[in-house]
Amino acid sequence: MKHRLGLARFWPSTLLGVEPWLVLSFIAYIVAYLAYLGLRKTTLPDWAGVALLARETFWHRVVLSLLININYTHNLGCQQGFDITVSGWQYG
Repeated sequence: MKHRLGLARFWPSTLLGVEPWLVLSFIAYIVAYLAYLGLRKTTLPDWAGVALLARETFWHRVVLSLLININYTHNLGCQQGFDITVSGWQYG
């Protein structure tokens, strides 16, 4: 499963990095499994196809949501001393 989702390339090099990697792996599995449940199939999943479907289904929503949230929280970031800039993208 980790190879199908591309997580094998991001193996942590320290013990401290193992926990975030495990959490990320679990989240990726849950997202892929939710995409599989959306297909309403009764056969065993082809994880390569399910991972591709999850990426195509959820990735655009996640990126769009993050960009919209950056737009909404820009003023809060400026108040805290952060400058948030997203270039090459227009909403709407």
